[in-house]
Amino acid sequence: MKNKSQESTFWKYIFAGIFIGTVIKVFVFDILSVQGISMEPAIHDNEKILVCKLSYGIVNPFGNSTLIRWKNAKTGDIVIYYYKNNLVVKRCIATEGTSLEYSSDSGYTLHVGE
Repeated sequence: MKNKSQESTFWKYIFAGIFIGTVIKVFVFDILSVQGISMEPAIHDNEKILVCKLSYGIVNPFGNSTLIRWKNAKTGDIVIYYYKNNLVVKRCIATEGTSLEYSSDSGYTLHVGE
């Protein structure tokens, strides 16, 4: 039979584990399932991906902003963002200072420094 001290310690470990797991999910890592084929061949439909939320900074879990930023996305990075309340996974093809033009004939054209 357990005494009250052992039972109290057990519940402290359970609550600490839940708290640490929640902090990790909200601020550090997440696992997402990708729906669609737009990222093939790099990421396939229904594939699970591990998202490192600390790649560019500390995100605000209650909005679409960054609390602290230490790096910006660069061309070629795979980024995840919200669009119409859906998470979207895409490859970054243009960054700040780069204009992007689309033509149905040739696709995207980058113009650096314009």
